[in-house]
Amino acid sequence: MLWSDEMTAVLQKLVHIVRQAGNFNANAQVAPAALLWTDKESQWLPALPQLLQALPELFVFGGYDPDRRTGPAIWLRCVIAGTLPAVEVPEGQVPVIYLPGISRSDLRAIEQTPDAIKPLAELQFRGAVFGQINGKDLTVNAFLTSGSMGLGLDVAKDASTQKAMLAGLAQLLVEPASSLEGRRLEASDFNALLSSDPIRDLLTWMNAPTAARAGWEGNHWNALRAEIKPAFGLDIERDGEITAAERLCAREGKWQQVWDRYCESPGQYADLAILLARVPLPDLLADREAYPSVNADEETSLLQELQKLTTLSPDKLRAKLLELECSHGHRRAWLWASLGQSPMALLLGGLAEVAGLTQSAFAGLTPEEMGQHYAENGWCVDAAVLSCLAGCQSGQQRKLAEDILHLVYQPWLADLNERFQKLVQTKGYPGHGEVSEAVAEYQADGEVVFFIDGLRLDVAHALVELLGNANIGAELRTHWSALPSVTATAKAAVSPVHQHLVGEDSDKDFQPSVQGQGGLTHDRFKKLLALQGWQYLGEDETGDPQGLAWVACGDIDKEGHASELKLPGRIPAILDGVVERIQTLMQSGWQRIRIVTDHGWLLVPGKMPKYDLPKQAVESRWGRCAQLKQGVKVDGLTLPWHWNTGTPIHYPPGIRSFIAGRAYAHGGVSLQECLVPVIRIINDTKQAASATIENIQWRGLVCRVTVKAAGEGLVVDMRTKVADGATSLVTPHAIEGAAIRLMVEDDSHEGLAAVIVVVDAVGSVVAKASTTVGGDD
Repeated sequence: MLWSDEMTAVLQKLVHIVRQAGNFNANAQVAPAALLWTDKESQWLPALPQLLQALPELFVFGGYDPDRRTGPAIWLRCVIAGTLPAVEVPEGQVPVIYLPGISRSDLRAIEQTPDAIKPLAELQFRGAVFGQINGKDLTVNAFLTSGSMGLGLDVAKDASTQKAMLAGLAQLLVEPASSLEGRRLEASDFNALLSSDPIRDLLTWMNAPTAARAGWEGNHWNALRAEIKPAFGLDIERDGEITAAERLCAREGKWQQVWDRYCESPGQYADLAILLARVPLPDLLADREAYPSVNADEETSLLQELQKLTTLSPDKLRAKLLELECSHGHRRAWLWASLGQSPMALLLGGLAEVAGLTQSAFAGLTPEEMGQHYAENGWCVDAAVLSCLAGCQSGQQRKLAEDILHLVYQPWLADLNERFQKLVQTKGYPGHGEVSEAVAEYQADGEVVFFIDGLRLDVAHALVELLGNANIGAELRTHWSALPSVTATAKAAVSPVHQHLVGEDSDKDFQPSVQGQGGLTHDRFKKLLALQGWQYLGEDETGDPQGLAWVACGDIDKEGHASELKLPGRIPAILDGVVERIQTLMQSGWQRIRIVTDHGWLLVPGKMPKYDLPKQAVESRWGRCAQLKQGVKVDGLTLPWHWNTGTPIHYPPGIRSFIAGRAYAHGGVSLQECLVPVIRIINDTKQAASATIENIQWRGLVCRVTVKAAGEGLVVDMRTKVADGATSLVTPHAIEGAAIRLMVEDDSHEGLAAVIVVVDAVGSVVAKASTTVGGDD
């Protein structure tokens, strides 16, 4: 499991995992009604105050105490239904129902379910149950040790370690997760968490005063009070947390050490900023950066200034954005920005970047020249717009960003593509009649053509950066999409079977036909690939790396049509999936991967202006293109269909659409839709070793694997993900004979789907076979 912040507290990672369990595919699923968190042994109960603070969407089954978000089953049903005005689930979050003392089996056997929780039982069908993949409760030990649902730590199994782990849970949750990695954790490690560290304890108390004192009542509390008073001049019981907050913001004397520790890992003390926000700026000479109240006032002021901008002309608006950037941009370096306290300053950074980049337009005397300028740096404008929209954290922020971008970006985008279309009309479309760059030089063998639907050029640059972060070298070039720039036409044009396709007069919706067979269907496409010696790889298939293969992954276009202006926030997850798929293919032995796409797209804040076209003039009409009837002529840009030059396709001017209300569309003639990327990846790893997994046998949690192998440095591993060594469930074993014994130490993994892999000395997977931990029975 990858985490972007190595100083992230264990609690924050638990929060991430809980929320991830409530994720759903908006294109295919409805949001779950609730996430049921079962905990038969009530192991998480001592940490409940911390969990309630970190998860505002968390509610607890128990006695009626709405102040602590706790209540009986009927009350919880009302919370989920939104019928209690005084209780709200945070917008965008799935409500989490914590069920201490209740197991998943208690919910499954509805006829035997205790009466007290029966009203919640049906939520397992309308929602989801949070726990391990094998169906068991997520115990503290499972969370710490699991590679698929936890931190992947090495924790001793003896009783003393397990007891110390639970005793120190409250303190364990505020530890940086990175401090627990790389060693075997035993009882002494967990006991050490309870030893004295006055600065840590002081910050922990300030972060959650009531919960901390409740957990430390007695000797621990009295010892801490006695230690803090002489060192920091504060009686934590008499002076209270607000006095401590004033001292921390002032950062005088030893309080600077406390401030430095806080800044080192603010994620450990997620609610401390709320306390510090109650401290006003004492005087004009105080360091404003240390006071979140100052930052909050600046945020309010900036919001008001941004709301006034929508009445300005584009040029005045750009100038005002750059002026505001000079006044507020420095706040993005303050601590509060990293804690999510400066959303308007962050939004301003993106808006100011777009304002600066759109102050001038690039020129060109030919379509090719304009394409060259766009490929060199013009795409950066589109990238800045996507980044700006993706960073919006609320509906109010998104609406403000859209309104401002409508005035700043839309005129630049329209002017750019109106000029491009005029050049196309007089000098011709650069991609007309040419063999696609994507398919011109397919290798004789050992190459995957990796298709991504709707990979626009700016998104392709982001993908190349992600590949680089994964130590995968990639070369990006461009070519022109087939027209019209829709999937039906352009995907076929970049496929290995393009030479077998034609455009018939009877073809509909821009879909070509297979010569002598009729329209290009999915089945015909796969059959043509097979006849040409190409493998069609489905999801998770890796194929024969000595041959040729076609893979489709990462449907950006589908997400764009579904979510429109919310697409920028969805793209990172799509690209992460693409990178993971590429890693799997490379580690399976593929030496060359060529990423191709069909078209780009327009994303227009404020919607695309509508352009009227008489219905009687067209055979069919989409948002950004229309097939004219034979013999009909209309004003504007008309070009031949890529697959049949006798079929006229008409396009709206600039960024307009034949269909009103669209913010996302493609199919037209614009640089964003037509100039698309080709990314080449060369896998320098040479796979000299070979192996075959001949047999897998289970006895309890011991797996006996029989392998036939050739080569040096081969090891056998068991993972939940083929290409990810971090998901290993066992200690990998070198191949020294035909039989290898693998032992799964964590019995919570029983029933988990896994993969046995043989890995060579450089980490490439040379053989794999699926299994189930403990056996398929």
